[in-house]
Amino acid sequence: IYSLIINVKKITKKCLQGIFFVV
Repeated sequence: IYSLIINVKKITKKCLQGIFFVV
């Protein structure tokens, strides 16, 4: 379960970085 949360955090980080990169 904890590993799943970590994966979600990594995905959200990548999404945020992608948004900032586009902007």
